[in-house]
This record gives sequence, C-alpha cells and structure tokens, in this order.
Amino acid sequence: MEGECSNDDDDLTASQQAAEEDKEVLVKKYIKDNVAWYKKILLYEPFDLTELSNELKTAGINISQAKLMDILDEQCVTYRIQQGNKGRRKKSRTRKKKKTNIEDEI
Repeated sequence: MEGECSNDDDDLTASQQAAEEDKEVLVKKYIKDNVAWYKKILLYEPFDLTELSNELKTAGINISQAKLMDILDEQCVTYRIQQGNKGRRKKSRTRKKKKTNIEDEI
C-alpha cells in the first residue's frame, strides 16, 4: 500500500521496544560517563567494537553487537569490526606463460 514502510520495530511488542530503548539510553550514558570512550568518540578515533561490547557486558548492559552497531551508526560513531581469516582468501599466484615466437618454432 502507498505510504507504508516496513519497520523492524513493528514486530516488537511495546515492552520489547521499551527495553530496546532503555538499552540505547544505557549505552549512551555508559559512553558519556567513561572519559576514555567519550574522548575516542569525540576525536573520531576508530575503536574495536568487541572491546566496547565486552565492557558493556561487564557493566551489566547486555546488548547484541548488531544492536550496538545500530546505535553507534545512528550517532555516526567510528568503530572497527575485527574479522578473522574466515572471509579472507590468500592471493594465488598465477604463472605467466612464456610467449613463444612463431619464428623460434620454425
């Protein structure tokens, strides 16, 4: 229908939405209260997302990395995501074939 847009929040109940909003407030408060994190963000220094996520969990703020990324993206915060070797491929070397002259073969 016209004028309708799908939203992931439509699938959440009111209490779930409130809990998600509370987490967002808690994350923002944690960052503002932590001088080191706040300084990194203000200076646009990229930081490891896992490091912040682990600190939040230690502080009792359980939030998925996906939700944390959404919150940080909404605020235009610069962060890094550590990826293992899963997605990386080794560059394979291709051998160059020797060019042969037709005259050399005759």
